[in-house]
Amino acid sequence: MHIGIKHLPLMPDVKQNRYLYMAIDRTTRWVYMEIRLSQSSKDAQAFIKRVAEKAPFNIQTVLSSST
Repeated sequence: MHIGIKHLPLMPDVKQNRYLYMAIDRTTRWVYMEIRLSQSSKDAQAFIKRVAEKAPFNIQTVLSSST
């Protein structure tokens, strides 16, 4: 499972930062995404927990990137 976080650009009608959290399974290409208001460790942990709950399979390995 690949996990990544991307900062979303500010839109004219949006007043605060938003982050796209993504999880993509490299074997099945299953995708799960959420938009969150921070990229804190608390948000990251909550996201990974939700991915594990929603995934239609057991997650064996989690890979992340620094970009």
